Amino acid sequence: MALRKSYDLDNHDQYLKKSPGRKQSREPIYYIIRKGRVKKLSEESKENQTYVTSDIGIAAYLQMFDVKLLKCHRLPGGRFHFEFDNPEECKKRSIEFLSSEFCRFDNNVRNLKKLLFS
Repeated sequence: MALRKSYDLDNHDQYLKKSPGRKQSREPIYYIIRKGRVKKLSEESKENQTYVTSDIGIAAYLQMFDVKLLKCHRLPGGRFHFEFDNPEECKKRSIEFLSSEFCRFDNNVRNLKKLLFS
C-alpha cells in the first residue's frame, strides 16, 4: 500500500490535472487533489474565486443569508450547479449548515422523496 504524499495547498496550481476522456468541444474540467479528496473545479470558478456546490440544501441555506447567486443550472448528467459569490463566507456557512436544524430538515425531505420514488 502506497502512502499518499501531502500537497502544498497554497500552491495547488501545480496539482491541477486535466480530466481524461473529455471531448474537445466542451470546457475542460480540472481537479484539485487535497489529501486524498478530489474537488472538481470549472475554469471559471478557478479564475473568479467563486463557491460552487451541487447540493440544493446548502444552496438554499446560503441564499437565506443573502449570498449572491451567480449561476444556477442543471448539468447534462442531471446534477445541479450553483455558483455563489464570496467563497469565504460560503465555506463558513456550509460548515454551519451541517450542524443546523436545516440540515436535518433537508435529510428528512430527501428520505421522504426516496420513499415516494422507490
